[in-house]
Amino acid sequence: MSSLSKFDIFKFARSLILAAALPLGMAAAVMAPAAAQAAETMSVEVGKPLQAAQKLAKAGKYAAAMKKTREAAAVKKKTAYESFVVNDFMGYLAARLGDYASAVKAYEASYGSSYVPAAQKPKRLQALADMAYRGKMYGKAASFATQYQKSFGPDRNMQVLVMQSDYLRKDYPAAVKSAAALVAAAEKSGKAPEESWLQIQMASAQQAGDKKMRASALRKLVKYAPSDVYWKQYLADTQRAIGTSDRMTLELDRILRAKGYMDSSRRYMEAAQIAIQLGLPGEAKALMDEGFKKGVLGGKDKNRELRLLNMAKKLAAEDKLSLAKDAPGPKGKAALGEAYASYGQYDKAIALYKSALAASLPEAGLTRLHLAQAYLATGRKAEARKALAGIKDGKAARLAQAWLLLV
Repeated sequence: MSSLSKFDIFKFARSLILAAALPLGMAAAVMAPAAAQAAETMSVEVGKPLQAAQKLAKAGKYAAAMKKTREAAAVKKKTAYESFVVNDFMGYLAARLGDYASAVKAYEASYGSSYVPAAQKPKRLQALADMAYRGKMYGKAASFATQYQKSFGPDRNMQVLVMQSDYLRKDYPAAVKSAAALVAAAEKSGKAPEESWLQIQMASAQQAGDKKMRASALRKLVKYAPSDVYWKQYLADTQRAIGTSDRMTLELDRILRAKGYMDSSRRYMEAAQIAIQLGLPGEAKALMDEGFKKGVLGGKDKNRELRLLNMAKKLAAEDKLSLAKDAPGPKGKAALGEAYASYGQYDKAIALYKSALAASLPEAGLTRLHLAQAYLATGRKAEARKALAGIKDGKAARLAQAWLLLV
């Protein structure tokens, strides 16, 4: 066989590959050949169609260039070097034509070649993962990205690609796991996880039926990317978890007030009525006063709303007369503390809560929650956080998690 110097076509292919705008910008400078191979030669049978292909590609005629490159690929007896060059050039042309399946196939074939310097392998594998992802070959994309991390160590871009690929190929348990790993790594480094990671984590957990992970992802969305949408979804989930008893409804309403989400006359009226039923007319009065001040109350049902306000005022005045009496037992102290808090007498409330908690108290979680609320009302955030963090079990713990997001 006669031979041609490989220099021109090899140099041309390298320049095209270096300039290629492949997915996510990862393939630039990825497929460059090694300068040490300048002495390699190429047969006429392979070199001639490749030379024609390079001229066509330079003119932007990529489809015609691909046709010529396939002629070179069809030569049966190619050297390892010729196969490498043909596959690399074919991969470049396929990527230019948007045929990522063919690009991945060609570049994957050249990846294992001895003509790829070790220093280039990491970038080449990243480019393969990116091209497979762009070509919607999500299984391959995840495989390449995983291979990269096993071979070259952790890489956030590759971790994200694995997570996205797992989600798009509907492997939801795997997507939950890969998203959780990204979130954990970010938190460990002291950085906020990206909103999109948490969205994928939550959506994947929903699809996988993983309620615990879904709740965790939503809570972190509220923490790291707070919005009314996430907050209201989180509070709706909280309501489902704690139930709709009068006590739990009032506890949730307190969070809604803190967030500024008490935005309907019906909600104010119901909250005030529940407060009266639970023996907290002072809180009922405060609710009604707030509703009128905000302009939420005083509309078409003004007369009915005023009747409830007047009732709350009357009951609160009567209730205040009994507050000076010491309450017997820890349960009585906790109830009296809540009454004092409803009138804004938080120092007295805090003392009573502490006294109740020092004894054996069946509902210690709720009392600790109320203690935290009193601390917050007096601006003592560090003490509030400590009290909330100490609530570990039951519905009070679920409420405490919501309050911690507010502190």
